[in-house]
Amino acid sequence: MRRTQTVEENNESLISNVSTSQTITDDNLKQTLLVALSDDSSRKILDAIIDVPKSILEISNDTQVPMRTVYRKIQLMHDSKLLKISGTITDSGKKYFLYKSKIHSITVSYQKNNLIVNMIKN
Repeated sequence: MRRTQTVEENNESLISNVSTSQTITDDNLKQTLLVALSDDSSRKILDAIIDVPKSILEISNDTQVPMRTVYRKIQLMHDSKLLKISGTITDSGKKYFLYKSKIHSITVSYQKNNLIVNMIKN
C-alpha cells in the first residue's frame, strides 16, 4: 500500500486534558468509561489497542471479536472520545485507519454515594 496522504484525528475532550493521572469529575465521562469497562468485547478491544495502533481487521484477529462487533464498538468509543485515530489514503482513494486507546489504565472505587474514577492517559 502506498501512503500518499496522512490523516490524523485528535479528539478534543475531557480526556485530552487529563495529565498523567487524574480523578475524573465529569459524570458523563465517568458513565462512558464504566459502560466501556463493563462490556467484555470493549475491554478486549481496549486491551488490543493500548500499546500499538491497529486496524479493524487486526483488532478482530487479535481479540477473536467479530469484525461487525469491532466496528460497532470502535464507533461507540470514537464517539465517546476514547480513541486516537490515524490513517492514510492511498492514490486510489482507499482509506486505511488505525485506532489507539487514549486510556492506559482506569481505577474505580465507590465510597458512600461517591463514585471515584481515576484514569492514566495513554
